[in-house]
Amino acid sequence: MTLADISPRSRCRVIGAALENRDFQSRLYALGLYPGVLVDVLHVAPMGDPYQVRIGRTLISIRKQEARLITVESVEVETGEVETVAVDSFEPGADDRSE
Repeated sequence: MTLADISPRSRCRVIGAALENRDFQSRLYALGLYPGVLVDVLHVAPMGDPYQVRIGRTLISIRKQEARLITVESVEVETGEVETVAVDSFEPGADDRSE
């Protein structure tokens, strides 16, 4: 199965990316599309091209032709999933060491 086979609002895990084209594979890896990473397919344009996907917090658009080069496995999306983000607390003057 390829990324082009995944329907919108679905999740998949990358198995391999552009194995026959090392230059393109390198570009995909730089974007975060490498084996083992989870990808959320958010939207497919009305004419079927491009796809909007999320990898972690990064959004990218990818052509259908390129999506066909990415081998994936389907992963079930857990309902009620909430993403939490750790944020350092900030208190003005907390680091002041004035005497």
